[in-house]
Amino acid sequence: YTNVLQSMRNTYSTGKICPYSQQVCDLENEGLSLEPDIEAVIATSTDYDELEYVWKSWRDASGAKIRENYKEYVRLSQEVAEANGFNDTGEMWRSRYETENFIENLEELWSQVEPLYDELHTYV
Repeated sequence: YTNVLQSMRNTYSTGKICPYSQQVCDLENEGLSLEPDIEAVIATSTDYDELEYVWKSWRDASGAKIRENYKEYVRLSQEVAEANGFNDTGEMWRSRYETENFIENLEELWSQVEPLYDELHTYV
């Protein structure tokens, strides 16, 4: 479990992509890392094509490489949950909250926030 998590963290934290302006590059010397490079592009760029390129490239550089480890992480998490008397990982995670009606509380909060979310989503 720990090895799987560490492998995913390592892949995510060390992934690099080539800049949009130089899509074929030497990743070691010219590649953009997530922090601060890619985050800065996402925060400041208004170029749709650049944002799409960065998003897809980052997903390929990190997410695609993590896929198999993530499947193993999910399997192991389920195994841990069941070994501790829970039906699934979600139930185990929710047990950390200090309320018996966590889901109901969350649904109530969402019903209060949802109209604002819908307005913001429509605006954007």
